[in-house]
Amino acid sequence: MHSGRLVLRVTDDGRTRTDPAPGGSGGFGLVGMAGAVDALGGHLEAGPAAEGGWRVQASLPLGRPSARSS
Repeated sequence: MHSGRLVLRVTDDGRTRTDPAPGGSGGFGLVGMAGAVDALGGHLEAGPAAEGGWRVQASLPLGRPSARSS
């Protein structure tokens, strides 16, 4: 946790799978994650990791969501 926020980071090593994921994608990927994180008042970053592979990081506020102005 960082100053009232929950930070979740997922990385991989960049090695390619030789077998397809069971059941295909079945999801909305980064677009769906970005929408969900935004709806919770958070921030999503995704891109190549410095060490190779890929990194996705979400930062979410802790506590009750506040009313958001539009």
